[in-house]
This record gives sequence, structure tokens and C-alpha cells, in this order.
Amino acid sequence: MNPLRMLRVVGFAEGLSFLFLLFVAVPLKHLAHIPGPVRICGALHGGLFLLFLVSLLRATLEHEWKATTALRLFVLSLIPFGFVGVDRFVSAEIARETATTTPGNA
Repeated sequence: MNPLRMLRVVGFAEGLSFLFLLFVAVPLKHLAHIPGPVRICGALHGGLFLLFLVSLLRATLEHEWKATTALRLFVLSLIPFGFVGVDRFVSAEIARETATTTPGNA
């Protein structure tokens, strides 16, 4: 899969898992004393976060992004709803890549 598309998909899934963890699983644990969702969602989120980091590294190396760009995307992944910013950036990169490889754009 294209590194940018992979980063977009994984970033979106990781961001949604983060929101679910923060706004559903953690309140269930602390308010209703139901720890199961945190165990499950926490493990899922952790795996997705690691996959996000690998995808970010792959996209950074393949597209020769500056370290500051990769750092900005990493920091956005740590903020609730930050995945929306990651998605916007990666979508713009995909559009830019598509525009430069479309036949007739010479």
C-alpha cells in the first residue's frame, strides 16, 4: 500500500481509538467501575499507535519530509482530535502527489 494512504488510514483508526479510550473506556472504568473496555481498547490503541509511528517513519523517509514535518504529525497524534490535522495534511500530500503524476500535467 502507498505509504501516504497507509499513514492516512492508520492515523484515522489510531485517532478514533484514542477518542474511544478517552471518552468511553476511561469513564466506564472510573465512573462505573468496569475496567474491561480500558484493557481491550488500551491494547488496541497501543498497537495502532505503534503502527502509526512505523507508517509515519515510512512516509517521512519515502517522501523526504523534513524532521519538523514528521515531528508536527507526531505531536498531533498525541492530542485528542489531532488526527484530523494529520488527515488533512496527508490528504493534501496525496492530492499533490496525484496532481504531479496525472498524465497531461507536463
